[in-house]
Amino acid sequence: MQNRWWVLGGAAVVLSACGGRVDDSPSGDDGGVGGKGGTVGAGSNGRGGVSGKGGTSGRGGTSGRGGAAGSGSSGRGGAAGVGGADGAGGSGGSFSGTRTITLRSDDFVVEAGGEAFKCQTFRNPFGTSVDVFRSESHMPQGSHHMIAFFETEASDGSVYDCSGLEFGDRVHSAQVPDYVHEYPPGVGLRMNANEGLRFNMHWLNTSSKRITVHTELTLTAGAAGSAKYAAGFLFMNNMNINVAPHAQGTATKTCSAPPNVKILDLVSHMHMRATHVVAKSQSGKVLYESKEWDHPTAATFDPGLELGTETDITWTCTYQNNLDIPLSFGESAASNEMCIISGTFYPAESRSHSCL
Repeated sequence: MQNRWWVLGGAAVVLSACGGRVDDSPSGDDGGVGGKGGTVGAGSNGRGGVSGKGGTSGRGGTSGRGGAAGSGSSGRGGAAGVGGADGAGGSGGSFSGTRTITLRSDDFVVEAGGEAFKCQTFRNPFGTSVDVFRSESHMPQGSHHMIAFFETEASDGSVYDCSGLEFGDRVHSAQVPDYVHEYPPGVGLRMNANEGLRFNMHWLNTSSKRITVHTELTLTAGAAGSAKYAAGFLFMNNMNINVAPHAQGTATKTCSAPPNVKILDLVSHMHMRATHVVAKSQSGKVLYESKEWDHPTAATFDPGLELGTETDITWTCTYQNNLDIPLSFGESAASNEMCIISGTFYPAESRSHSCL
């Protein structure tokens, strides 16, 4: 397993500095052997240790002791000590302009005809609080979705099995192999200094061969407070799905978006027995419509969809159940269904506005 970070625009990566040790010189009648290397420098600037100096020359006496500036009162002068190895530089702190980083999950295998739910955590790649302006994800063939959730005090970890039924604050989500989300100028999504990220990845391999896959996420951010407006995620979920075996059925729900905001995009999330979804405003205007369950295209609104105070959104998902069992809400794209509308908006009082 490797957690690989690519850092652009001057973002620093922290490595652990291993400090050296000062050894004492053995005593002897002919004077001390020179002090060995000084201590290894460590710290925010990652400087190497100072070389230990040998003792001054003279006759007899105790041997010189190595050290940061080794000494020997008598005896032959010791040879110069060797300096410590360089420590690693620190990370974090405030910065100007923007920084771009890329996180890559471990590789994992999805068997032919198989389905996988995998997660992996990453520490905060910026080392400080930031406003995220742009996010970009890449997933190979067979991907159904990826979500990058915020995770408090996250550390770098390995890929592990997890649930596909997780909801929470996120920095990015995607349902297509290659997806870019960029906020308008002056708009950003806050990521706090004590937050890392957790990838939630869902794969459905409908091919006849096993596949080896991974996910990449690239974030571009500025210092916290550099965005004039805070962005938020809109998440509306209908879990009341019940379609009889070998029958067609629908699921409909109404939720309210935040008032007096600009909605930037809307997209659906469904599974393989969904055939259609439509979302309408309170006045009956069609806001989003799709027949794609696997890789739906988001509807985008420039400069933003304004609903004012009439914020109700009603959406209906249609299904064709060809199974011998009832179709209900669940994580499996092969045997369960979902009916979700999500998107982003600004200005936001909080990072998420959910209706579950």
